[in-house]
Amino acid sequence: VMIDPGHGGRDKGAEGLNMQEYEMTWRTAQELMNLLEQDKRFTPVLSITESESQDPDMPRVTPTQRAERARERGADLMFSIHGNSAFSQDIRGFECYPIPPGREHHQKSMDLAFLLGEQFASAGASLRGTSGVRYIYYDALDNKRVVEISDNSVQTDLSFTVLEDSGCPAVLVEQCFITNYEDIAMFASEEGCKQSARLYYNAICAWYENQANSQQTT
Repeated sequence: VMIDPGHGGRDKGAEGLNMQEYEMTWRTAQELMNLLEQDKRFTPVLSITESESQDPDMPRVTPTQRAERARERGADLMFSIHGNSAFSQDIRGFECYPIPPGREHHQKSMDLAFLLGEQFASAGASLRGTSGVRYIYYDALDNKRVVEISDNSVQTDLSFTVLEDSGCPAVLVEQCFITNYEDIAMFASEEGCKQSARLYYNAICAWYENQANSQQTT
């Protein structure tokens, strides 16, 4: 399992309320690493080093480099952790972006995305999009377009690089809004990151079990 803490180094990510995105993603990734390391079924690997995440003088590790590292390690799953932000402090919620329709590994990525939405809903998160799952695309001018999962049409515009190029099932999660106090308390504080990691772990375990069961029945 390749765990990808979003941003880091010179790239701080979103600015939140007394926190920055890279701090939350690294803390959550560490908690998820600990859980997966204790489970002998998994071999978790981080996409970036601690210095690449936490040292403000380190150059940004690009999404392309992160995807390359997943391919080099032969990852079964690319799990990219991010945080959201908004001008309004009222906006909150969890959302997950899987590999879009028409790409290899789309369905397996969708399966995990739904499991993640279920986990966060059970912990009291507000879900953005249907069951917390959406598609995202960027056009040639890098304009972002979020699409609800009711639209299963195959798009020529590309999604996030870590979804397109990791060579395995992949999801990118927006854990919560770090500009909303309630979201921070539940999912981005020290205890919140632990809770988020546990929810991720639960979903990953269920996903692997479902994969194993489907292989046994085919």
